[in-house]
Amino acid sequence: AICLFLGRDAGASSLKAKDNNINNCPGISSHPVATNVHQLKPDDIKVVMAMGDSITAGALIEGLLGGPFEFRGKSWSIGGDPQQLTFPNFVKRYQPAVEGSSRSYHLPEVCLGEEFCPPGQYRPELDQMNAAQSGAWISNWPTEFQYMMERLKTNPRIDIQNDWKVLTIFIGANNLCRACDPEFDIFDSAEEFEESLRQLVAKLEQNIPRLFVNLVSIFNISQVFAISEKSFECMADHEILGFVECECIFGYSPNATAMRRKTDEVAAEYRARMRTVAATTPKSDTFAVVLQPMFTNLAIPDLSYIASCDCFHPSLQAHQQMAIALWNTMFLPVARKPQEITFPLSLTCPENGTVFATT
Repeated sequence: AICLFLGRDAGASSLKAKDNNINNCPGISSHPVATNVHQLKPDDIKVVMAMGDSITAGALIEGLLGGPFEFRGKSWSIGGDPQQLTFPNFVKRYQPAVEGSSRSYHLPEVCLGEEFCPPGQYRPELDQMNAAQSGAWISNWPTEFQYMMERLKTNPRIDIQNDWKVLTIFIGANNLCRACDPEFDIFDSAEEFEESLRQLVAKLEQNIPRLFVNLVSIFNISQVFAISEKSFECMADHEILGFVECECIFGYSPNATAMRRKTDEVAAEYRARMRTVAATTPKSDTFAVVLQPMFTNLAIPDLSYIASCDCFHPSLQAHQQMAIALWNTMFLPVARKPQEITFPLSLTCPENGTVFATT
């Protein structure tokens, strides 16, 4: 699991929400429900979903005072707690009946690749359509996919055939934390990463009608170490927990710098594979995979963007900015989607006729 982001503002229009409050945005004129994924507007979305790792699970958002919990209701891409800056709450401004956002908090649900991923951890009443699990690798997608399908089929308020759905996928940090492992190329190579993504995308297309997929680029996780060096408390945390959370980043061996450089090189390869998957997956009237690349070139502003309890995961402030970045970028045509953004961002208000861009 890991951290944060920034660069240049990505607005689809010049209209910004006062105080980053989506309720200060004007409404959208009534229109027929979209019949094509390339025509989707915010009020067309009936279901939000997410797959990923501890970042999407909302791990440790509240820092030292919050304790060792997943604050799923505050997660950037899928949280639904009231008054939180999250993608589902932005959608809710235009579609109050949207389903799927996770709520509240609970102890972590842990899935560490094939080594440790016990069943029965999900809490459907709180997780809703947040399938992310702390520690998850890209190879854990079948577990998350299975949970998501179960929820789609058992929620009586979801019409799986006719409701438009948005799924946000943000994963890869835990794979990168193994980049310095001698066996990395066997299990976590860029080729394996792409193959897992393609398998997941194929399953999504086969099983979930009317689906818009956000494939969000991973970032260079080595920056977490660089920003942590500014804090004695953070460095002390990493002395104790670093080898557990991400040894390739927080290791103190003689080749530690080379280990961190290796994770950056692999992250670039992963991003290239994500770009390829998004570009080569055929789009239909009811299915599209869109790369959202705004986290490609990162520069963590300061320690306030990192959770204080482990100096590793994104803080609440980071989650809020990540949510705004996703929302703003989704409205931009592919050619205008930024690879660099600068925090703090201003929330964009969609105008009449604005759609979630697929091309």
